[in-house]
Amino acid sequence: MARAQGLQPVNLSSPIVVAGSVMALSLNLQVPQSFTLNGTGATETYTISPTFNLTPVSIAAEPTDELNGKVIDVAGQVMSLNMNGSSFIAQTADGISLTLNTNTSTIFQGIAAFSSLSTNLLVHFDAAIQSDGSWLATRVEVDDAAATQESIGPYSIPAGPAGGFVTLLFQSNGCATSGAPFCNNLFQFTSNTVFDISQQFSNVASLPFPATFNSANFLQGQNISAFTSGAVNGDNIPIPNTITLVPQTVNGTVTAVSNDAEFRVYTVTLAPYDLFPILQMYAFNLPFPHPADPTTIVVYADSSAKFLNSGGMVNVGSLLRFKGLVFFDNGTMRMDAAEVYDGVTE
Repeated sequence: MARAQGLQPVNLSSPIVVAGSVMALSLNLQVPQSFTLNGTGATETYTISPTFNLTPVSIAAEPTDELNGKVIDVAGQVMSLNMNGSSFIAQTADGISLTLNTNTSTIFQGIAAFSSLSTNLLVHFDAAIQSDGSWLATRVEVDDAAATQESIGPYSIPAGPAGGFVTLLFQSNGCATSGAPFCNNLFQFTSNTVFDISQQFSNVASLPFPATFNSANFLQGQNISAFTSGAVNGDNIPIPNTITLVPQTVNGTVTAVSNDAEFRVYTVTLAPYDLFPILQMYAFNLPFPHPADPTTIVVYADSSAKFLNSGGMVNVGSLLRFKGLVFFDNGTMRMDAAEVYDGVTE
């Protein structure tokens, strides 16, 4: 175990030898070891002491996931375009600046090509670490070219006038949580607001259920990006141009496994602290969409899904985390899964 002054414990399973011109490390938060609950009910308290595992990452010649050198669906803002005409600098929602190269294999979504990029444009991108340590953007997505601000986080509760809602602000682009321009977490959608789905997922049309996202099935707990450009209503509440459904992670136990067309289907009982059952308790009597069972989600995984859990197998009783898009289909929550990880003890 290593500990720098003023920092939290970092576990090393074995000594790390730095070798070669490029080396990647994974700093992984160990959630079950990082908090302690004391007592129950109203007297329950907790203590938090973050603990991390630090391990080397073997970079593949063509990285495909976070275990071999690829990052997926990173939110950022274009800060500058380089003179070479094929690379740009993006600042992530965490304030980190990355130089991203592109090539003829880079996929552009929402814009035609690299030439359509411009300074201050809000983007989501996938990128792979190259053998020389540089970053290659494999996908660049633009959901709203006119937006100047993006607020990312789950829809928590309806609020204010019709179409009003609050989010839990996890990340922001083009704005700050304090100062100006300020990132809001209170919005009101209108008939002009576009409801969109992350273009990271190319199989949505193939799902064996109507995978739609609109004002009628906008469900508390769904993770979204709210894109705004300064327009507000009479109460000074921002009106989003676009609301995009983006990936999120749920933790739970598999209770059934089946097949539907080319998809493997898993019925999952969510952890009791998951946002979906928690948020439904606070708005169960309001006339908004409600799942028949907020503790159950049906997960769909096709051949494109990455099984990054131990052994790569999923069976009844498996405790797993599923990352993907959550849709609300006539009372049932369904996920189009992109990645599967080991779960966290509930």
